Amino acid sequence: MLFISVTAWSQQPKDTFCWGKEEISWEDYKGIPKTNGGSDAVTASLIHMSVEYPSNLKPQITIETLFNRSASWVKNRTHSLLIHEQGHFDITEIYARKLRREVLSRSFNSKTFEDEIFQLHKKFCMQMDAYQDRYDAETNYSRNSEMQLKWNESIKNSMQELKSLADPKLSLILNE
Repeated sequence: MLFISVTAWSQQPKDTFCWGKEEISWEDYKGIPKTNGGSDAVTASLIHMSVEYPSNLKPQITIETLFNRSASWVKNRTHSLLIHEQGHFDITEIYARKLRREVLSRSFNSKTFEDEIFQLHKKFCMQMDAYQDRYDAETNYSRNSEMQLKWNESIKNSMQELKSLADPKLSLILNE
């Protein structure tokens, strides 16, 4: 299961850490488990965006993947489930990198760029949600170990293909 930020332009939410700073561990899951539903764990990860206007007035956007500790929870702590949940966090980073690639490939109107990027954010989050759902369905929430291994390899390959987009800070190209 996945948590998405509805406010793309904001300060980094409290009780979060960025992808790549550390791998997740069960100690990061601080939320209260839901008693209804069949999930053994929820990884609350999101693509967070912020914009800065440095002295040269060329906006810089930060697109980062965050893990929200207080919204993430676990019922059944197994090694295979933790690997599965790391996959969710990594998939979020894959889509953050795809969003960075899209932002870098475009030029934006100086008056409307924030809205344009917000719309891109929504588009990529919708694609990511569908991909996360497919990941859960095909791996049966980590229970299908053969499919989990295939997905682990696919995630690793995607991360490798997009490694040049790992830096969350981007300079925008703006048109008047």
